[in-house]
Amino acid sequence: MSQHFREHSVWDALIKGWLERLDRERFEITAYCLAAAEDAETRFARSHAARFVQGAGDLQHWVDAILDAQPDVLIYP
Repeated sequence: MSQHFREHSVWDALIKGWLERLDRERFEITAYCLAAAEDAETRFARSHAARFVQGAGDLQHWVDAILDAQPDVLIYP
């Protein structure tokens, strides 16, 4: 979960590496993108996640989306 599925230092330092290197045999990645802006890195993230949820929404929208998905782990860098 992040606003930074785009060209940004948080993307470069953390998130992109997770999407590139986590073993898809062991992990199913759902990316929750809190920002509406999109660039080439956003498209990269979308193509590397099993599920990519993007858009504007209030806090309750995101709480409901995450609870419905029942993730084992939620990372907010």
